[in-house]
Amino acid sequence: MVKILRLLFFIFIFSISSFAQQVTAKAYTDTTDYLIGDRISYKVKIVYPENVIIVPPNFADSIHNVDVLDVKSPLTTKSNGNITCVYEFVLSRFDSSDVTIPGYPIRYKKKDTPDEQAAPLPAEYLVDTLYLTAVTNPVTFTVHTMRVLKEEGMKDIKEPITIPLDPKIVLLYILLGLGIIFLTVQIYIYVKYKRRKKPTEAIVPKIILPPHVKALKDLVILDDKHLWQQGEVKEYHSEITGIIRRYFEERYRMPALELSTSEVLENLKQRSDTEVIRNITRDFLNNADLVKFAKFTPMNSVNEDMMVEAKEIVKLTEFVPIEDKGEEERLDV
Repeated sequence: MVKILRLLFFIFIFSISSFAQQVTAKAYTDTTDYLIGDRISYKVKIVYPENVIIVPPNFADSIHNVDVLDVKSPLTTKSNGNITCVYEFVLSRFDSSDVTIPGYPIRYKKKDTPDEQAAPLPAEYLVDTLYLTAVTNPVTFTVHTMRVLKEEGMKDIKEPITIPLDPKIVLLYILLGLGIIFLTVQIYIYVKYKRRKKPTEAIVPKIILPPHVKALKDLVILDDKHLWQQGEVKEYHSEITGIIRRYFEERYRMPALELSTSEVLENLKQRSDTEVIRNITRDFLNNADLVKFAKFTPMNSVNEDMMVEAKEIVKLTEFVPIEDKGEEERLDV
């Protein structure tokens, strides 16, 4: 009985050993020499029978001396009853040194059912005797700052490269310069020709109206607005007194728009040629002040009289032309 058990034990050990030899795991990089910041392609190639499932390697969580930039999708191929699966990890390092990635354990076991699929291995199964382990080989590479070929030594700085002058390029520049000159001349001739043909605009002399003509014209325009007839009595009185005050400024050279009514009357009193309009001007300005400042509402006849009085003030003080050396003189002092 003991011999039978011993025989069965050796058969079991032999089958496990044969089964383990069918799974291989190899790690490698595309080169062993990198510059700081280079993308390092680290691959793990696992070959196993179709009746075996492997636990996908979780390499990104187990390495600490390089940065994992990306984890590619595994490439899987089948051939002669074996499956080849290649896992690629994109790494990088930002410090110069020799780097060794240690071997990584690949856990696997025989399928319990033909359709059983691989899955990440929980922590409690790490010691499960049903799972066997294939360890990848360590991979060593160097990361440095700058490639230096020691056998070549230091070299001098290269001299500037002299580019030979191409006759075609010279001809192209000459033609381009001639074209620019021709275009500039054409633009100059066109502008000069257009300027000659442009008709000279006639300068219309500005007609300066005499103060009394201008004032009477403004009074007619104001009368046509019908302000007081539309209820805008205060606006009417403000505009009509403004016309007369501007007339006084031009006629007698006094700042009538800035003076009060009493100051305007005092200025008129000091002139000998304004005696004829002093009383009518006093009544005219006082009536307007009552409307503008005392909120007085005048009768319609008062509004009509304001226009009559304004025209009378202007007409009584018009310029009187006299013949004296061919010029027109004013009668003001």
